[in-house]
Amino acid sequence: MIVYATNIHIGGGKVLLDELLQKRSFGSISTLFCDRRYAVPTLDYQLQIFRVNPDLISRMKAEISLKRLALLDTSESILCFGNLPPFFSLKNKTIVYIQNAFTVPGSILPKDSLRARLRSIYEKVWFFLFNKNASEFWVQTNAMKQLMLKNGFASKTYVKPIYPVFPAINKVETKYDFVMVTSANRHKRTEDFLRALLNLSRKKKHARALIISNGESKEMKTLLIELRDSSVLVDVKLNASRTLVFESFGASRTLVNTSEAESFCLPLYEAKHSKLKIISVDKPYAQEAAPSAKFFKCGDVEQLTKLLGEDLT
Repeated sequence: MIVYATNIHIGGGKVLLDELLQKRSFGSISTLFCDRRYAVPTLDYQLQIFRVNPDLISRMKAEISLKRLALLDTSESILCFGNLPPFFSLKNKTIVYIQNAFTVPGSILPKDSLRARLRSIYEKVWFFLFNKNASEFWVQTNAMKQLMLKNGFASKTYVKPIYPVFPAINKVETKYDFVMVTSANRHKRTEDFLRALLNLSRKKKHARALIISNGESKEMKTLLIELRDSSVLVDVKLNASRTLVFESFGASRTLVNTSEAESFCLPLYEAKHSKLKIISVDKPYAQEAAPSAKFFKCGDVEQLTKLLGEDLT
């Protein structure tokens, strides 16, 4: 199998790509096309690696290299692991693995910046123009499959999740009532959680929360300042390793998830493995991952505040 993953190097996509390469989840791998910034994990086998610079010209050159390599052995399957189908129609079986909820036509657009929206529009257009070059689409959840079915890909879409190997959890004395694994991206709606915590502080509720994120938006910083010296203490850890994430889960009681759109939502599965209680936005991906969670309507801070308060009693 040739793995084509030129637009992944961080985040949940990296976690899944690491797992795919290390466990060979879908079979043996001969070749990897990857972003130059991607840190290839330690592997117990040899493979050919093509590193690609993160610019349009380099990625188009990589598409040409992929076509040339594919022609050498048309029986070898190709796994496009970056959500997008290849530019060229190939004789090989070509699978597109979708692990980004924004790629599929009909899905919402990111809200972070004009650049993020333009990139999402570009990817949607690419997907629309070249989806015919894919033999199959593989998704991680039934929720994503339903989104694909709405767009007319019923006969070509299969649920093929990759479940990372989770470490044993060392439960220690509970330090945090609530933990959230998130990012500064607006669709994560981390601010809703902070507003709910602010509501708890105004009701003189005592709690301690941990936010693990890749950054802080301006609004997050403002809300964190408002929470200072209140009855709700909030710790923030930026760019934490997965080891630190699981250590934090071992010292926490309840995971909170507010994300508006996810293709998989790894923290929900990590929280279930860690035997945490879960309070989550009511979305199909969350219902599938954690059916026993307590759910609230997306954007309903008052309802979230109520659930957090009930969890403290």
